[in-house]
Amino acid sequence: AQRLELERAGGGCVRELVQALVGPAASSRRPGLAECLHVVCAAAPAERANAWLGAALADEALFPAGAAAQRLPMDERRRVHAALCALVAQRPRFKALAVDLAKIANAETSLDAILAYEIAPQ
Repeated sequence: AQRLELERAGGGCVRELVQALVGPAASSRRPGLAECLHVVCAAAPAERANAWLGAALADEALFPAGAAAQRLPMDERRRVHAALCALVAQRPRFKALAVDLAKIANAETSLDAILAYEIAPQ
């Protein structure tokens, strides 16, 4: 029953969590949001989590034209997507990247933060 519920609601849940992360939420909420994102993605089959993350990060409504879209253009969101998918099995690094995504979207750090997840040993 839980699998079916996850299958039904997982995509929307991932979208809402990404929206909360990249939005103006208080920075103190980000670790909890990142934890929730990880729990949903880790509980789902890899291909499903990959699709949900990809859809959320490609959703232009979450990155409207303006500052957030300039800080996180589509090609950079694809990099974040690839790194998150590769890190689902590594909870601490997944969560750290999700928090860094929020920081980038809110102009608290630069896109260079993504590099650490791409070049560090997996």
